[in-house]
Formats: sequence, structure tokens, C-alpha cells
Amino acid sequence: MAKYLGVTTFDPSDRSNANVFPGLVDGDVDDIVAAINGALQELWEIAPAALRSKQIGALLYGPVAVSLQVTHASSQIVGFAGYQSWMQGCTIRISGDGMDNELVNGDTLLRPYLGVGGGVSATVFCDCTTPAENVLEIIEPVRTAAPLYRARSRAAFEFRGSTTQHALAKPAGTPWMYHVDASFQAQGMAVRLRVSPMPGAACTITYGAKLRAPAISRADIGAASDPGTVFPLPGGWEESVLLPLALQRFTAHPGFRSVAAKDEIQRQAEAARRIIIQAAEPQRAAETLIPTFR
Repeated sequence: MAKYLGVTTFDPSDRSNANVFPGLVDGDVDDIVAAINGALQELWEIAPAALRSKQIGALLYGPVAVSLQVTHASSQIVGFAGYQSWMQGCTIRISGDGMDNELVNGDTLLRPYLGVGGGVSATVFCDCTTPAENVLEIIEPVRTAAPLYRARSRAAFEFRGSTTQHALAKPAGTPWMYHVDASFQAQGMAVRLRVSPMPGAACTITYGAKLRAPAISRADIGAASDPGTVFPLPGGWEESVLLPLALQRFTAHPGFRSVAAKDEIQRQAEAARRIIIQAAEPQRAAETLIPTFR
């Protein structure tokens, strides 16, 4: 892509750049990265589900007894030595408070504690699992021992998962219902999968996941070692699919030199879209021939 700016190396001291004006300037590499990431995002929108989804399995732990320090009318936690990363978003039942709470993280409750405070015992129920950051959407079926019913909203999830309409304590047992919501985190939006009733014993859960588009960074360009970013394009189609789409975006760069190549780049980009839509589906129904009798 950089050669369309007249640049053949990203090393500013290389002699080949001495004959290029203006050569590599600030922002050029960022524009290349933006074009590639934009192409990947476009591919993600038109690609078959097989290229952007996968099956995921996770463990829902059984109830865990813990101890922690809490303060009346405060959401802050101290001394939570038993906290584990899987507890984020899960329900915690704290002695001295008649209403179940939720763990935002190891230091914070979702709502203020209403008990006396001090050192208390509690039980954490693993009724929530947080997939990896690259998971964008949960896809059915979601199942433990059997497929789970999907609640249409968080309100319906909490109402139908309760033994009474205004239950303060959630039921525990075998999950039969799930709900997906999102929580803003410092690193971005985190998707969360919640189940009800809360697991009374350890069990496994499996679900389909639509993944976020992969992305490269400026540091990946010219990196000495493989940055590990995977382009899930079948058949080694980086050159026939990803490159034409990235180049089409890159033709808008003010330093793009080959005006004559823009028509061919446009043709290749259109072909790339057809390839990814038509040829990347691993399971395709065979056409049926219906004879005509006269």
C-alpha cells in the first residue's frame, strides 16, 4: 500500500527514500492502518457467520463462601481476599443484608450494603460469565444440560427468575433461562451472559459468539516479530480480498500517486466483496434441478 505513495521502506534512513518527495511523512502509517482496519470491519459486516463466530464453553462455578469487610450505606469492599476474576458481575449474598447484591469488581458492590458493617461472611453465586473482549454478541443456542430460554429484557429476566414478584433473594438451582447485557468497562464494552436460577452446583455452559473484527495497530507495521493478529480469511485470500478493499479506501489519501490504477482497484474491490459473500460459506445447499415435462 505504501508504494502508492512512492515509499518502498518504512526506514526513513534508507537510501531509497532519498529520491522520494515528500517521502514518508507523519500520519502516513496511521492512514495505512486505518485503511486496513476499515477493510476488516467492512468484511466483518458482509462475511458469512462462519468467519466471524465460534462456539464457546465456560464453567459456571458452584456457590463459594467468602469473607469481606463492608461498611453500612457504602458500596466499597475491603479485605476481599477470596475474590477471583470470574466473580465479576456475579451475585453475592452478604450476611446482615436481606437483599442479594452484585459484584462490580473485587472492590465495589453494585448497590450500598444495608447491614451493620464490619467483617461479614457471604456467598458468591456464579450466575454471570463474562466472555473475552473480542466477543460482540451471544448467539443461540445457549445451553447447560439443556437449551436455555432467552428472556427478552433484564426486567423480564429478573421477574421470571424470582420466586415472587418482589423477591429480595434470587433462587438457586438448575439454570433454565438466560439474558445478555453489556457493561461499560475501562477497556470498552463488556458483554455479560447471565443465567437464572443461580447455579446451585458447578455446571458448564456453551454458546455461540459473534466476534469483533480483528484490528492491527501502528506498532504492527514493520514489527520484527509476528504481532499475532489473525485474519480469518479462507484460502489465503489476504491479497485477493483484504488488500483490494484496503487499497480502495487508501485511494482517498492526498498523496496517492497512481490515478490510472484506481479503476482497477475499484474492480478488484467489487470482486473481493463477491468472493467473501459467495465463496466463503463452508456449508452451501446444492442446487436442485426440477425437470419440465411437456
